[in-house]
Amino acid sequence: MKVDKFPWGTERWFISGSMNHSAAFTHINRKSTMHLLAGTFIERSIYIERGKCEVKTDSDTLILEEGSTFKVPDDVHVSVEAKFGDVDLIRVCSFKNKEET
Repeated sequence: MKVDKFPWGTERWFISGSMNHSAAFTHINRKSTMHLLAGTFIERSIYIERGKCEVKTDSDTLILEEGSTFKVPDDVHVSVEAKFGDVDLIRVCSFKNKEET
């Protein structure tokens, strides 16, 4: 399993290298923020396994708790902040063909 370490936490990729999909167990350290870049040809979702976090989009702020799922809208920058303590989540990305957009 490939592990990437960042100042905000770690990602352990359990699906990677695929042309169409990737998925990671993601840990965000308390008081740290992970940023998800905007994209048209990618569908992104997060599932909160443990903890509580603040998710900010270009136009909204949400509080997600354990068991919550969030589908990231197309072309929207999203930040996930572990404002209340450490957060564990699953992040899934599916790449779309241009014809699907």
